[in-house]
Amino acid sequence: MVRGMRRWPLLHNRDYMLLWSGEILSELGSQTSAVAYPLLILSLTGSPAKARVVGLAKWLPLAVCAIPAGALADRVDRKRLMIACSAIRMVGAASIVAMLVISQPSYLQIIGVAFLDGALFTTSYICERGALSHVVPAPQLPDAVAQNEARSYAASIVGPPLGGASAAASRGSGSTPSFAPHRCCSPWETRSSPACTCSRSSWPGNTAPPRRQSD
Repeated sequence: MVRGMRRWPLLHNRDYMLLWSGEILSELGSQTSAVAYPLLILSLTGSPAKARVVGLAKWLPLAVCAIPAGALADRVDRKRLMIACSAIRMVGAASIVAMLVISQPSYLQIIGVAFLDGALFTTSYICERGALSHVVPAPQLPDAVAQNEARSYAASIVGPPLGGASAAASRGSGSTPSFAPHRCCSPWETRSSPACTCSRSSWPGNTAPPRRQSD
């Protein structure tokens, strides 16, 4: 037991482990939503261009908000700021879920939530980097940074497949009623589903071949 404590001292640092575990959930949610939001727009609108705009809105804050977030983290309490960022992100994601239950979220709402999620994640990420030296002794900082990087890479590997799997599961089960008409109107289902009420001629490439006239 003593050897384990000497080999993995960070596991017994309560403040660091609370910070680390909270951020792994935050990063996993961010990576999942980075895939889920564009797929949601694609399912609702059938527009790849709009899905790309949502993806841009999700990651644009990394470049735009990094410097302002660093200045803000130096002026306020980092712990409270991180808690506020996580709470607001959760409210934003919950608003989309609520709209899916009621009817369906608007395109502008999803763009706004994606941008807000990216901005607040960037702020929380910078706050964590600044708070690391306050919860970890100087000799353990290299191990803490390495463990944080491993967490980030693990979230980037696991998160996107989770986002795709959740979107595929919701489409396959039909658990979200607002997805159904848009899935029915997609080109690949218009061709194969006899129950679809959409006009096949309304999609490019879906026109039926001309009939041969009998003699």
